[in-house]
Amino acid sequence: MHVVLEDGKIRKENTYDFTRSDRFEYGEAVFETLRNYEKSLFKLREHIERLFRSAEIMGIDPLFTQDQIESAAKDVLASSEYERNRMRIILTPKELVIECAELLENPDPFYTHGVTLTSYKGQREFPEAKVLGDKVSADANAFAKQEKFYDAILVDEGGNVLEAAYANIFWVKDGVIYTTKNKALHGVTQQTVIDLFPDTELTNISLEDLKQADEVFITQTSGGPIPVKQIEDTQIGEGKAGPVSKKVVSKFNEFAYGG
Repeated sequence: MHVVLEDGKIRKENTYDFTRSDRFEYGEAVFETLRNYEKSLFKLREHIERLFRSAEIMGIDPLFTQDQIESAAKDVLASSEYERNRMRIILTPKELVIECAELLENPDPFYTHGVTLTSYKGQREFPEAKVLGDKVSADANAFAKQEKFYDAILVDEGGNVLEAAYANIFWVKDGVIYTTKNKALHGVTQQTVIDLFPDTELTNISLEDLKQADEVFITQTSGGPIPVKQIEDTQIGEGKAGPVSKKVVSKFNEFAYGG
């Protein structure tokens, strides 16, 4: 189901033709991806606030208020036929589209054994904004899938880790949790982990040093925190979810599900 807010009017329809607006193709659209835990969208207000920050960066003056968008998103979730939902909110200078589909949960081994990552040299043009159709992220993730990895780490010309194509990067060294701080989108799930583990340090790291970390995990909206067992051909730690990563996953799930 979609809810479309266009030129100040709200209407509902089951499908939406994205080809009718070239704004979706040429970078004049920003977006947020959300999911629900139990009956509520996780960190809905934080996602909408970030949507508006992205809009400001891209020079988009929204026709709708944050409260209007929040109300519409809740309506879409309430009318969904699915128990687990993946929602996308797309904002252009004149339209706002909210689409909702069934969320396909990651298999359990991702959280016990970990996932694999590769690297991709590239940096998003507007790293602090979520821009629909961002080519660098799309190409990096497509490259990762082609090479049978879960995702790709974006690395700048100096070999420094920025973020993953569709996730934020964390690592653990000597029991301390770290995450990147520059030239990357600040993730809502990333911030949740920082809030849950306030001793987390924000710094920068090279790809080669990241490979030497005791543990690595990523965070993303749809999957939460996900341990990493391998980067390219380098095993991370014992090649499975480490003790700190397991603790992060457990504490995050307890928080997200209201425990």
